Amino acid sequence: MPDSLIVQWYDAVGRGLLNYYRCCNNFYKVKDYVDYMVRWSAIHTLAGKHKSSSRKIIAKYTKNLVIRDEKEYIVAELMSSNKIRAMGRKFLTDVSEDAFDKVIDAIWVKFSRSKFFGIRCAVRGCSNSDIEMHHVRELARMKDTFGHISVVSKKGRRVTGTEAFKVAFNRKQIPLCHSHHVDSHNKRLAFWDIDWEYVRGDGIF
Repeated sequence: MPDSLIVQWYDAVGRGLLNYYRCCNNFYKVKDYVDYMVRWSAIHTLAGKHKSSSRKIIAKYTKNLVIRDEKEYIVAELMSSNKIRAMGRKFLTDVSEDAFDKVIDAIWVKFSRSKFFGIRCAVRGCSNSDIEMHHVRELARMKDTFGHISVVSKKGRRVTGTEAFKVAFNRKQIPLCHSHHVDSHNKRLAFWDIDWEYVRGDGIF
């Protein structure tokens, strides 16, 4: 995944935990956990992705993991330690019970529209974008009337959000245009026809 989506994911997890536990007597502990664990999990995730060190990631993005686009606009960042420490304990009456799930689902939808599902056919030399996912195992994606995307797990459960992301990630899907998808099922597509560098290295999985 792009660095910006990874940071957005961790920021959403941190904010969700802070909002959910904000009314607790020991909210100060929750703030410490989020500030330390979520922040360093994000830093180490980026370090692992780039085969780098946490020190180099911090030098590039700071501890708040500020990600900027080519025009230097901030597209993603974690809550700063100062903002987390400044949060007071209170009841949030304007936050729904499923607010955290909705945030994670929103990120999942964003993943589903990104390179994770392929933006072009994975066959060498093919630039078609009418993508139909060819799976190693059946995935059965479905979008309900509310726009929530769900998939079927190995155990036959339909899952969304974080679980759905994990299931799709582990299934190793290959993006193919309609024509090449038909070829694959008719065994007219060979292993060496696939651009595996694109499949493995361009953010698909």
